[in-house]
Amino acid sequence: MSLVISFTVDPSFSATIASIIDWEVFSGNQELSTMSKLIVIVGITGVQVRTRSHQMQYNSNKEIQGGSVAKAFVKDPSYKIRGITRDPTKPESQALIAQGIEIVKGDVEDVGTLKSAFKGAHTIFGNTAFSNAMVQPTEADLAKLKPNQTLREWCYESEVQQGKNIADAVAMVEDLKLFIWSSLSHSTKWSKGKYTGVYHFDSKAAVVEYIHQKYPEVAKKMSLLQMGLFITNWKWGQAAVPWEKVNVLNEF
Repeated sequence: MSLVISFTVDPSFSATIASIIDWEVFSGNQELSTMSKLIVIVGITGVQVRTRSHQMQYNSNKEIQGGSVAKAFVKDPSYKIRGITRDPTKPESQALIAQGIEIVKGDVEDVGTLKSAFKGAHTIFGNTAFSNAMVQPTEADLAKLKPNQTLREWCYESEVQQGKNIADAVAMVEDLKLFIWSSLSHSTKWSKGKYTGVYHFDSKAAVVEYIHQKYPEVAKKMSLLQMGLFITNWKWGQAAVPWEKVNVLNEF
């Protein structure tokens, strides 16, 4: 397993992903440079988010990641790109199809759709996004809470399950050579219990632990990508603006 850490944003993200592939070749996996390769990208179009404090929509960090991976390889004839999205008919999906990218329907909440989408994959890029309920919960979101459970705790459980679904589907792929998981540091673990509420970090790290425990063979093929702060995070509203001393999350 290799670990690539990059504190960057969209323009350099494509190069970061490409460097992971290059490192696999440099480290001895020469098959990566000689085979016709299918790279499957989870969340290639991202999700639309409407914030509480900004009456606007924007694509989530999933799109920044998934879309940038596609940009990294769309001009490389040695790769075939397959993108997974919940809605292949939406304009963002159609724009990718126009670039020659295969778009298939899939949902991180549905393992079956992921298994179908991953078939034949040589490389898989997996990532999840913390639920929008963290900043703009709906009545449906609130109805899912267990007794005394906070929204952030529910968002954590939801994202962990999505990551496990991806891992379960990845484990079924025959002849997979590389699995790239977009993760973050386990704050609870590395702070020795001092910081236990950084759920959007710990949820992604929990998936890494799950893969090591349940799928050691997948772990051997796994590279971890840890991104820093995305400049577009401010669009989430006050909860993501570090220079505004507003404890928005306590509302939930």
